[in-house]
Amino acid sequence: MKINTKPADIYREYESCVNYNNSVGLYDTVRQNERFYIGDQWHGLNAPDLDKPVLNFLKRVSSFIVAMLVSDDIAIDIKPFKKNEKSLRAAEMLTHEITQVIERTKTKALMRDMLRNCIVDGDGCFYWYFDSSLPSPQSVKGDIALELVDNTNILFGNPFEHDAQKQPYIIIVKREQLATVRERAKLYGGKQTDIRPDNDSRYYGEEGYEESDLVTVFVKLYKEDGRISFTEVTRTAVVRLVTETNYKLYPLSYMS
Repeated sequence: MKINTKPADIYREYESCVNYNNSVGLYDTVRQNERFYIGDQWHGLNAPDLDKPVLNFLKRVSSFIVAMLVSDDIAIDIKPFKKNEKSLRAAEMLTHEITQVIERTKTKALMRDMLRNCIVDGDGCFYWYFDSSLPSPQSVKGDIALELVDNTNILFGNPFEHDAQKQPYIIIVKREQLATVRERAKLYGGKQTDIRPDNDSRYYGEEGYEESDLVTVFVKLYKEDGRISFTEVTRTAVVRLVTETNYKLYPLSYMS
C-alpha cells in the first residue's frame, strides 16, 4: 500500500475522512450533544416570545457516571516473569518512571475529561507523544506528553474498521497559532515560509467568524513494515519530516 506523505495528498485524505463523517452526521451530532449537555436545548428556535424552560438532567447524570468510574484510583506495578536481582531492579525503575509520567501529564485528571467525551460525544482518545520542547533532567531534552483528542479531530484511514491499531493510517487534526507552528517547523526541518494561515470551514463560527492567525495542522501516523512512522503537515507545507518511531502500536488510547 502506497503511503501518502505530501501535504496536498494528506489534505485530500483529510477531506475524504471529513466527507465520511459528514455523511454519518458526526459533526452535527456532536454539536447538538454538546449544547444539550450545557443546557442549551433551545438553540436555533426562533420564538422570542416563548418561555424556554430548561431542566438539564443530562449533565447531572453524566457527571455522576464519570465520578463513579474515576472513584477507583489506578496504579502501576510491574513484575518480571523471571525474577532475579537485575530484572527486579529494572521492573522497579520502570514502575517508578511510568508513575512519574502519569503524575506529570495529569493522566488521572484527563481521564475524567476523556470519559466525559465518551458520554457526550461518543468517543474518547488519548494521544501520547514525545515533546522535545519539555525540560528534562536527563542529557536529552524532552519528555513524554499526553493530549486529549476530540472524536471530531481524529480521522481513520478505514472508517469501517473499529480497531484503531488495525488502521492503515490515522490523522490527528489540530488548530494552532501560526507562530507556534512556524517555530516547530524551524525546529524539525520544515519550511516556515510555506506555512500560511487558513480558514478551515469546520472551524467557522455560526456567525461566520474567521481567524486570521490560525492554521490547521495534520499529524499523520501510519504503519509501514510493521512499524509506526509519522509526519506533520499543513495544507501547504511540511512542519515535520517523516519520522520513524520503531513503535509497533499507534501511541493512542481510543475507546467508543
